[in-house]
Amino acid sequence: MDCLKGFILIKKEGTNTSPSGLFINVDLPITLDKLERIKEAEKADIDQMWEEIQDRAIKKFVIRVKLGYRELFGICNVAESWFCSNKENLAVPLLYYLGSELMMEQMFSTRVNRFTTIDREKASDMKAEFDKEFNIQLKAALEIINAGNQQESGDVFTYREVLP
Repeated sequence: MDCLKGFILIKKEGTNTSPSGLFINVDLPITLDKLERIKEAEKADIDQMWEEIQDRAIKKFVIRVKLGYRELFGICNVAESWFCSNKENLAVPLLYYLGSELMMEQMFSTRVNRFTTIDREKASDMKAEFDKEFNIQLKAALEIINAGNQQESGDVFTYREVLP
């Protein structure tokens, strides 16, 4: 899913803009220092590490979005082009999903040890919070996307206000 990869970036020196306007270490409580420590633990390049995390997360994200779409609307005819067309609406759920995957990296990767970054319990707590927020944001995004699709197809909705 090339259109989602690199849509959310790591804010570091020389990186002032992101295609989505979101940065994993600015818009979530993850610091560049924590990311640098993971990198140093394995002597890996931070960009390479972020690319690997994105690859894993985006594959899982696509499946979760399709399941969410099916749960909300009873059907799922979502193709790769749909993700690309709706990536702006999916940016915040993707941010939280990437944050969750980063916490998985911190909990289970050989790249980390007790000296390099946050402990497993804190990473587990942060992952749970990111997962919870992902589900909330995904539902909202899918409802917004679906409402836009219905509007484009000419569906008419009548709202009735009931006063107490």
